[in-house]
Amino acid sequence: MGKTLDQRIADRIRRSDSVKRGVQRAAFLAQKEEIAQALAAGWSVKDIWRTLSEEGRIRVGYQAFCEYVNRWIREPVVPPAPSLAPNTGAVSRPDGHPRPKPTTGFTLNPQPKKEDLV
Repeated sequence: MGKTLDQRIADRIRRSDSVKRGVQRAAFLAQKEEIAQALAAGWSVKDIWRTLSEEGRIRVGYQAFCEYVNRWIREPVVPPAPSLAPNTGAVSRPDGHPRPKPTTGFTLNPQPKKEDLV
C-alpha cells in the first residue's frame, strides 16, 4: 500500500529547502540596499524582481516581492514618538476651566433658516 497524504506532505517538506518561514524575507533584506539603489536609478520593480529571480538570488513570487518593496523600502517603519504628557482630552483655559471638546460631524438644527431652503 502507498504512503498516506500525511506522509507524502512530510516527505515533500523534508526535500524542500525553501519551506522555512522567513527565508525569502531574509534574502530580500540582505539585498535591500541594492534593490533600493536600482529603484532610485529608475528601474521598475518587475525588472528588478525578474533579474533577481533569474539569477537565483531570490525565490519569492512577484506579488510578495512587491509587498516587501513597499514595506521595507518605500514605506520604512518609523516608531511613534513617545508622549511626554498623558493625554487628558481637555486643555485648561487661562481662567482654569477646561475647554469644551470641539463638536465634529453633523448637528441638526430643528429651526432651519429660510435662505438655506432654496
